[in-house]
Amino acid sequence: MLLTMKNRGLYKGRWDLPGGRIEPNESILEALRREFAEETGYRIRVVENLGAYDFLLPNYPDQTSRFHHIALFYRVEAGKKMDFRPAGDQDSSGELWVDLDRIHEANSSPLVMAAKRILSSAHPLDLTEYEDWKVLD
Repeated sequence: MLLTMKNRGLYKGRWDLPGGRIEPNESILEALRREFAEETGYRIRVVENLGAYDFLLPNYPDQTSRFHHIALFYRVEAGKKMDFRPAGDQDSSGELWVDLDRIHEANSSPLVMAAKRILSSAHPLDLTEYEDWKVLD
């Protein structure tokens, strides 16, 4: 799985999936392609929609309510790798191909753990709630 290492935020110090927010007038797939290129340098081809899932995590500093993360999962094929260096304003420090057996809760975001479960089985996921999530220093 192609993952990014988070430098800040709720998943700091953990592997995460390439992704981010949808910009105004941008489709979901356009946002996916843009975010993938920005965070990894890869151009991608979207192969399959694997579903939408949500995650609840405890309050993050400077937030008054629990963090509700809604994720759309797609299977993609990585194409040509562009000359790439993560932009200074990115919240991740580049990408790495990681074997599924190296992915676990201590080194990965809940989204990566869900992607691992999706790729390893055919059953759908319900809401995943984390009561004791710890942000790494």
